Amino acid sequence: MKTIKKNIIPLFIIIPLLFSSANSILIKPKNIILVPAYYGESGSEFNKLINFNKRGYGIFAILNVDDGPGNGKLDFYTTIIRRLLLKGKKPLGYVYTSYGKRNLNEVKSDIDNWFSYYKNIKGIFLDETQDTDEFVNYYKELYTYIKSKYKGTVIINPGTNFDPALINYCDYAVVFEGNLNEFRTFEVYDSLKIYSNKLVALIYGVNLREINDLETLLKNKNIVNYYLTCDNLPNPWDTFSTCLNYGE
Repeated sequence: MKTIKKNIIPLFIIIPLLFSSANSILIKPKNIILVPAYYGESGSEFNKLINFNKRGYGIFAILNVDDGPGNGKLDFYTTIIRRLLLKGKKPLGYVYTSYGKRNLNEVKSDIDNWFSYYKNIKGIFLDETQDTDEFVNYYKELYTYIKSKYKGTVIINPGTNFDPALINYCDYAVVFEGNLNEFRTFEVYDSLKIYSNKLVALIYGVNLREINDLETLLKNKNIVNYYLTCDNLPNPWDTFSTCLNYGE
């Protein structure tokens, strides 16, 4: 009888592969919660965000120093970014685009400053995104710039339905930003429904008694990425949500 030689893979090869697979699951979750963390330098609000987790979701945190990266590196935000990363969160830098009318060089300067001031920032949130096809090339250029220079995540915010050509130039897109009553009547365009895994809803003015209703609304509209808060206007994003753990 022939001796059958077994192919034995050394442990020093297997173990790194296992850790690599685990890290991939953690780093690239299927669904996300996108948190507009416009807390200034409120350590207490950031602590709530840092300690928050929701099973099956990756947490992305949008940081906004002063309508962008501000005028220089701040120790407070350096620490916050480090703590977010240690807890598995993904920090993004806020940059506004004035619906495609802001000078591209100014936008790129803000992007560069985020990555210069804070080496561990993981991407950019492009706010005030024009929703028509008129400025698709504008956002294409910014997407290419961020990806080629920094390999960062790109999230755009039209805040409503948008031309589907834009979906090619982002990792995620905010398709709704508004209050719960507005969300009830909101419908995603048919042309965007096939991209549901990339669409995000930001919902404010949520009443805790309506949480179960909201869960049903999200499912019916096939929106799997979101952020919801009980906070309201004039600035619903200046505190961390007290109603994110619905269904837990």
